[in-house]
Amino acid sequence: MNRTIRYLTGRIALTIAVAGAVAGCDPSAKANANDRALFAKDRLSKPYETCARTSDCAEGLRCVQSLCVSPRASVVGDYHAAVGARELAQGNITTAIKSYQAAVERYKSDKISVPTSLYCAQGRALVAAARSPEMAEGAARALDQCLRGAPVGSQLHRQVMADLAVLGSAGLDPKHLASNEPPARYMTKQPSRPATDKLVVKASGDGRKRPRSYSSFLTLIGSPGARTHMIPCWEANFEATKKNALTGAFSFRNRFIEGEYEEDDRYKLSLSSNPPANTAQRCLYDALAKLADEHSKSNRAGPGWNGKITVTISQ
Repeated sequence: MNRTIRYLTGRIALTIAVAGAVAGCDPSAKANANDRALFAKDRLSKPYETCARTSDCAEGLRCVQSLCVSPRASVVGDYHAAVGARELAQGNITTAIKSYQAAVERYKSDKISVPTSLYCAQGRALVAAARSPEMAEGAARALDQCLRGAPVGSQLHRQVMADLAVLGSAGLDPKHLASNEPPARYMTKQPSRPATDKLVVKASGDGRKRPRSYSSFLTLIGSPGARTHMIPCWEANFEATKKNALTGAFSFRNRFIEGEYEEDDRYKLSLSSNPPANTAQRCLYDALAKLADEHSKSNRAGPGWNGKITVTISQ
């Protein structure tokens, strides 16, 4: 009897709870259609975000190779960009930079928004030439444009951050990347000096055919022993200009000199130019003069020759 009463009491309580729950709901209530549309629109992929189909992309974008991109393009601009990519892959940095610049300018003249990916590629080419302060500044500006359009977590975003990291040693101040508007200058920090053990000394002639003593002197200039004489010149120039490369062109003359005695007769190599004192060029001149004297002692025979030699010290 008690079990029956408890069962009936439980059923009555359940019925009352269900009735209360139903009474608390408004059968006429419906989800706001505008809210659903806004929610769906917010979930659509933006430029360079992933997609499975075009319907996954925001208005005006298409799904191409799993990325949402704009269907508008400058054919000529894309051609120049393709040339830039090809030249960069082959190590022709200067030509690549010119091609990417031509691509950007063509997009602007066609009144089409410059693709983020194009700014990224242009910046990458300029980073390859970032030893020049002007190129480093241009690289930072292009990469900032890339960064502003690259979705966080995307391959573009990862690549642009890696390229920007290279510019840190050239003087990039990362605080500029957080600005709402592009700053006047990006490279506002002191560049770090490259390690001198990575510097390379190269000597090149003027292209004319010369005797063996000429080519042997070119080899001497590029030797490890000669390098120690010229690295201080690079260091002084870097402190003065912050440039990573030092270049100097000098005229040489290998001529016959009569000694007091016949056995003292010999050919002597000397420089005919005379740069101003206390300059990097003068430092190179003095170092080369010592090498020329060293070369003369071991190459006393002729023939004579005149020629220009260009010396470059860089990474």
